[in-house]
Amino acid sequence: MRRIGLIISIVAFVVSACSKETEISDGGAAGQKGEVIISLTSVDDHKNVTPVKSTVDAPETGAFKIEIFNSKGTRLFRDTYGNAAGTKIPLNAGDYRLLASYGDSLAVGFDAIYFAADQNFTVRPQTAETINATAKMANVKIAVNFGDNLCLNYPEHYAAVRHPELEEYLQFDADETRPGYIPGGDLVLEIYAKEDGTWKYFQADPMACAPNDFVTFNVDIDTRSGDLKVGISIDDSVEEVNKEIVIPADKADKAAPAVSLSGFDGDTFSFTEAVDYPGTQADFVAEAGIRSCILETVSGCGLPGSVDLATADESVMEQFAKFGIRWNAGMQDKRIASVDFSGMGKNVYDPEAPFSATFTLTVTDQLGRSSAPVSFTASQVPPQYEFAAVPGNAFARRIEGLSANVPVGNPAAYELQYSSGNSEWKPVAVKSIDGQNISYDVISGLAPETEYTFRTVYNGNAKSVSALSGLTTETELQIANSGFEDWTVQNHTFNYISSLTKKNIDWYLPYSSASSSVWAVNSKKTMPGKYTTAGNQNTKNFPSVAYSTDAFFGSRSAMLYTVRVHDLNFDPDDILAAGELFIGKADDSGNHSSEGTGFTSRPDELQFQYKYESYNNETYLVEVRLYSGDTVIATGTLNGQKASSWTPGSVKLTYSDRTRQADKVYISFKSSSAASPAYREGEITVADNKSYTVYYGSVLYVDQLNFVY
Repeated sequence: MRRIGLIISIVAFVVSACSKETEISDGGAAGQKGEVIISLTSVDDHKNVTPVKSTVDAPETGAFKIEIFNSKGTRLFRDTYGNAAGTKIPLNAGDYRLLASYGDSLAVGFDAIYFAADQNFTVRPQTAETINATAKMANVKIAVNFGDNLCLNYPEHYAAVRHPELEEYLQFDADETRPGYIPGGDLVLEIYAKEDGTWKYFQADPMACAPNDFVTFNVDIDTRSGDLKVGISIDDSVEEVNKEIVIPADKADKAAPAVSLSGFDGDTFSFTEAVDYPGTQADFVAEAGIRSCILETVSGCGLPGSVDLATADESVMEQFAKFGIRWNAGMQDKRIASVDFSGMGKNVYDPEAPFSATFTLTVTDQLGRSSAPVSFTASQVPPQYEFAAVPGNAFARRIEGLSANVPVGNPAAYELQYSSGNSEWKPVAVKSIDGQNISYDVISGLAPETEYTFRTVYNGNAKSVSALSGLTTETELQIANSGFEDWTVQNHTFNYISSLTKKNIDWYLPYSSASSSVWAVNSKKTMPGKYTTAGNQNTKNFPSVAYSTDAFFGSRSAMLYTVRVHDLNFDPDDILAAGELFIGKADDSGNHSSEGTGFTSRPDELQFQYKYESYNNETYLVEVRLYSGDTVIATGTLNGQKASSWTPGSVKLTYSDRTRQADKVYISFKSSSAASPAYREGEITVADNKSYTVYYGSVLYVDQLNFVY
C-alpha cells in the first residue's frame, strides 16, 4: 500500500461574548469599613473557524463560587453567587481579591468546562464600590475534525490531546464530535491510524494554549505525497503564525513499551530509615497504552511474588504501601506510569533483619508488545553517626560545643541523649542542622566533677541506639588567699649616706608562706636598695601594696596605691608606679619574673568586692587570662570607676577556644590604668592603721575574689 501522509491543520482562537448580570451588596460598617457591590458576568460565545457545537452551556451566574481574600491571602468570605446575592459583607478598608469560579481548574474531559474571574479591588472607608468581574472560560476548549481522506484511507483512527503535567488526557475517537476541555499549557496532539494491522503514530510539537482559547484541530491526509506533512495554522485573534514540518512517514511507528530507573545507582537502590528519596522510581512509557505491568518480587519481607500493578486491588496496594512502595491505581490504557520507591525510608531498621528485595518489572501495551524485563534491588543500610566530643567540651557546670556528622541517614532523626549514672536519659537540644552536620545547644545546670554519659537514638528506634561515650565536668577551682587574709611582713633595709646608718621599712607580701605563694606585688619598684640622703625617708622608699583592716569580709583586704619616690642627690629621675597585685613571681626590682599559676578549670567570670579612691579621675585596671600551654584561650579586662563604699566588681571571660582545657590562670589588679599616674603629697594609712606621709595617687581596696562557673 502506498504510504500516505497526514496533514494536521490546527486553528486556535480566543472566545468572547456577553451574558447575565447580578449584584451582591457588601454592607459597610462605621469607621474604617466600606461597601462593595460585585457585578459578575459569565461569557461563552465562541467564534471558531470550524464550528463544533458544544454540549456544555455557559453556567448560570448563581452557580458560581464566590471567594474574597485579603492582601495576605486569607480567605474572608466563601459562598455561591446565588446565596450571596443581596447579602451584606462588611469589609475593612484595604486591598482585596475577588475570585469567582465554576468547575475544577485541573479537570480534563468533555464536560469539564471551567470558568473563572480573578479581580483585585480596594475598599475605601465609608464608600460603596462597584467591582465588575467577567467570568470567562479559564481552561482550553478543544475540538478535532477528521477529514474525508483520513477517514477513507484509515477507517481505524483516533486523536489524543495531552497536557505535559497531567495524567488525564482528551481522546477523540473517529466519531467524536464534541469539544473537550483541558487546562492551558503546552498541549500535544497525537494522531493514531491503523495501517495493514499496525498502528501508526505521530506526535506534533507542543503548542502553547492559553486559558479561554478555543482550539480546533483539522486533521486530514495528503494523498499527493508519501511524506508526513504537518501544516499548523494558529489564529488567536492577535497574530498569525504558520509553519510546516516534514517528517519521513516511517518514523511515525509507535514505540514499544520501555522501563527506566530514576534515583538508582545503576540497578541498585540503598536506603536508610527516616530518609525521603524523592524521584526514586521505576518509570515506564507505553505509547499504545498500558495493558499490564507485572512486578515480580523476591524478598523475605512477605511481599507478594508477582502482581499486575495495572489491575491490583486496594488490599495489594496497601501491602506494598506498608514498605513505602506506591503506584497510581487505574494505570490501564495510560501512556505513562511509574512505581514510586521514594517512601522506603519508612521501613524501621532491624540490624538482624534489614529489608532487602529484588524486583523485576515488565510492561505490556495494548498492541501486545512487552518491554524488556528490568531487574533491580532495594537494600536497607543502617544510619551512620559520628559524634564529636572532647574533654574540652566539659566545663564545670555545663557541656558545650558538641557536634555531629551524619554520613548516612537523616540528621533530624537523630536524638542525642545524656545521663549521669545511666538512669534518666535527657535529650540534648539541637542548635542547628547544616546539611549532614548537627550543632547542639549548651547543656547547662550540670554538677562539677561528674561524669555524664552520651548516646544517640535514631528515629526513636530502640534497635538503633549507639554505643555509650562519656565526659567528666571540671572542678570549680578558686584562687588561694582570695579573701586576702594571709600576709607576710618583711623588712626592706637601706642606708643614710651621711652616717652609713642602716634603716628599715616594712613591706607586705600576700601570703603566709613563700613556698605556697600564689600572689606577688610590685613594691620593690618603689623601694630602691641604694644609699639615700636623710630626711623623710617615706618619700624615697615606700611599698606600693599593703593590706588594710578595712575589709568587706573578714579582717583584711588588699590595698594597692600609686607611689612616687625620689632621691634628689643620687637619681634625678622619679620612680613612679601604680600599685600592682598579680598572680606570679616578682624579681628584686618589682618586675614580673613569671605570670600565672596552675589552674585546670574554666570559669565564666571573676567577681570581687572593691573600694576605689580615684585621684585625677583615674580608673583601676583588672586583667584575667586563662592559658592552655602557651596559648591564651580566654581573656577579660575591666577599667573600674571610683566607689566610696564596698561595691561588687566583675570581669567576664571571653573564650577564643572552647575546645582546649586550661592549665594556668593569671590575674592582675592595678591601682591605675594611666600610663603616667597622677600623685600628690599626703598622709596614707596602711596595714595595722600605720600612717605615713608620702607621694601617692589613686588607692584601690580589693576583697573576696570568686570565680563564677
